[in-house]
Formats: sequence, structure tokens, C-alpha cells
Amino acid sequence: MSVGRERATTSGSSGGGKEQVVVPVLGVVDAGKSTLLGHLLALTGAFQERELEKVAKEAQELGKSSFKYAFLLDLRKRERERGLSMENHQVRFETATTLVNLVDTPGHPDFRKAAISAGFMANGGAVLVYDVNIPVTNDFSAGFTSSKGAFDTDFLVSLRCTQVKKLVVVWNKMDTAKYAQGIFDERVEQVKRRLKDFSPIHIPVATFHGENLITRSSNMPWYSGPTVADALRSLDPPPRPQRAFAGARFVCHATYRAMGDPKRNLVAGQLLSGTLRQGQKLKVLPGCEVFPLLSLREGVPDGTVLGRAGDCVAFRVPATLGELSFRKIHAGFMFGSAERAPMYRTAGFNAEVYVVRHPTSMSAGQELLVLNAGGGAVCKIAAIKELQGKPVEEKDMASAHIKSKQRAVIRLVPQGRFVAETFANAPRLGAFIMMDNGFTVGLGKVVAVTRYTDVAKEKA
Repeated sequence: MSVGRERATTSGSSGGGKEQVVVPVLGVVDAGKSTLLGHLLALTGAFQERELEKVAKEAQELGKSSFKYAFLLDLRKRERERGLSMENHQVRFETATTLVNLVDTPGHPDFRKAAISAGFMANGGAVLVYDVNIPVTNDFSAGFTSSKGAFDTDFLVSLRCTQVKKLVVVWNKMDTAKYAQGIFDERVEQVKRRLKDFSPIHIPVATFHGENLITRSSNMPWYSGPTVADALRSLDPPPRPQRAFAGARFVCHATYRAMGDPKRNLVAGQLLSGTLRQGQKLKVLPGCEVFPLLSLREGVPDGTVLGRAGDCVAFRVPATLGELSFRKIHAGFMFGSAERAPMYRTAGFNAEVYVVRHPTSMSAGQELLVLNAGGGAVCKIAAIKELQGKPVEEKDMASAHIKSKQRAVIRLVPQGRFVAETFANAPRLGAFIMMDNGFTVGLGKVVAVTRYTDVAKEKA
């Protein structure tokens, strides 16, 4: 088993054709997510000694010695100066049979959208990191409170949308809790109801000291469960759908420009549906430009499979895509099939929704932020078609309201660029969460989609 940093991968060019598992690492700020992954990388030899010494020196100069392992992932100057992650960082944990793509996420509320997008990436499980010293409320809606100990609702709701069940729950900073089993047991009990829809493995750790990361800690003889590495090894790739959706849909997470060689410009991200093949024609949104897909390797025959739904993939793109320059492509851009089951911008969609909690109610004309695995857009509720399983007559649609704990079928109209597919065809683009005034209020799945097939409207 090995761990390594990953900038760009394709299932066809690395890993010997191993199945991929994507595992977001989620938690509130200061829980120790980056330190967990950084120390795990260091313990498995992913970094040379001089690299570790350099990062430790930089952390000390900034007065943040305890951040030396976090700095292995938080590479940007502003992240290191503030001592917190501000964007998602991806690393690879490789087992004998599986490529585990770990996504380190921000825990600060200012960067909540990045963490939610990582939650949507999950396909084999997720890691939740808690500070064991802080009590955790049992209330699932605690994400609406300001309690530092409350695990944000957004993460769990986004995981519900992906239908991921396996959770590795890491209880960090056991060293400052004097390795007390009683505190660990108390925290596990506190989150039992919160995590009742999942299958959690609870692990007590001290990430800075590397305890229970790859070897069991002598300071916690009362714990006989798996280490973090053991738990990651147990995560299995999701089963491939028997009837795969023909349309490829890919969301860009990062771009890498090759200085002096535009033929090596790379786009990296996750394939949300369909299959990517060498030479396949793709369309990019925004822009609607079409180009042939190219593998990272030269000489790959046309038709070679480069990735399947759920895989983290990278491919080459031309320096110029029609009127669109590569420099203008950034995280959040969507790429999709240009021919078979082509991708179009969504004009509107019908969805079954469930309101987890709303301070008042939701009604026609209201605008919500809707997020799926491909990104997000403000969407207006055009109509409430069903409420609690009963059709809403047209004359009553304007006065209908959806309250907390209620289910409904509604019509949503994106006010910006958005790509959705029915849940039956592409679950990652058919499941979404709804936010209002910065808080998660509910989740839903798309049952019908209307698309802009006119290029002029699509580019607008």
C-alpha cells in the first residue's frame, strides 16, 4: 500500500486499471483534516525527508509549528498564513486493488460550497473528522446553530444525495483528552442518532503524533478496532450500473497549463456519468465549443476507455477551443458528450424534494441556491405541483407552501448556467441540495428536465 500526491490521473494511464474510490474528508474548522492526511502521507513515505524538514521550518517561521503536516496539503501562501484550508486538495491512497482518491476539504463556513462539492464526489465512503474535546449535539439540524461542536448539516445532506453509507469517523486530539476512553465513548454516543442513516467506523486518533493512523497506539490499549489506513483499505468501489447512461458528463476541478507546450494543457476532475474515450468529441459549458478528447499519453488508439462514471480523470485539451481560450477554463466548467446523448444547459426541471428544515416555508416565486455534483445556480420555484403526495390544483399553486419535514414535487428554473439530468439516468447530476440564506434547507432528485437546445440561448 502506498500513498502519494495526485495532480492529475486517468484510469487508463495509471494505477494498472484499478477501480477508483473517491472519499471526501469532511469536518469543521480546526478538527485536523489536513494534519490527518498530511501525516498519513508522511508516514507512508510519500515525501522525502528534506521536503518534510522544509515544510516544518516554514510552519515554525509563521509561528504555526503544529501545522507542519497540514502544510503538506495547504500549499497556497494565504492558506498557510491563515492556518486553514480554503479549497479542496486531492491526494491518492493506493491499496493492492483500489485507488482511493482522498479529498481534503475546507471546514470554515466561508468556503462551505467547496466542502459540499467534495461531498457530492463521494462514491465509496467518506471520512468525518471531529475534535473529541468538543461535545457534539445529537440534533441533525445543528448545522443551523453557531455551536462550534455542531457538525455542519451540509456535509451529511450532500452525502445522503450520493447514497454513500460507509463512514470513517475520526475522533482527533485524543492526546489533549488524555487518551480517555470515557470521552471517546461519550462522543460516539452523542453522534449515534445523527449518523443513523450511515454505517460508521469510529476511530480515536492523535493525528499530530500519528497515533492510530497506520499503527495502533500504545496510549489507547482499550481500542482494538482498525487504524485509519485499515479503514480506508476496507472501502470498496461502488458497483457499476447495469444500464449506464450514454451521455458523458464531466466536471472540471482544476486545470494545469504546460509552459511552452500547449499540447500538454490538462483538465482534471470527476466523470459524473457515462464513459470517456480517446478521440470522443466533447462540448464545454460555458462556451459550447467542441473538441476531441485526448489521453495524457501519446499514441492511445481511438475508442480506448479513459474513464467511467465516478472516476477521477484528467485529459489534454487544445490551447484554444474555438472562441474559448484554455486560460479561461476553471473549476466548475462542465464537459459533456457532443454527439451521443449530448449535454445541454438546463432550462428547467421537475423534482421531488424533501425539506429538512426551513425557518418559515417555501413557495412559488422564491429563489434558492441549488447545488449538485456539477456545480450550482440560483433557481426559482416556478410551481408547486404536488404537496405531501397530493396534486396541487393550478388555482392553488400561488398560495401553496412547503414547510419543514414535508415532501413535494416542484418546478425549478435556473437563473444561471446549470446542468441537470434525471436521477434515473445520472444520479450525481440528478440529486441536489437546496440552500436558503446560507443554510441547507432540503434535498431532492430530478424527475424531468427541459434543455436549451438552441445554441444562442445556451450561450446566453
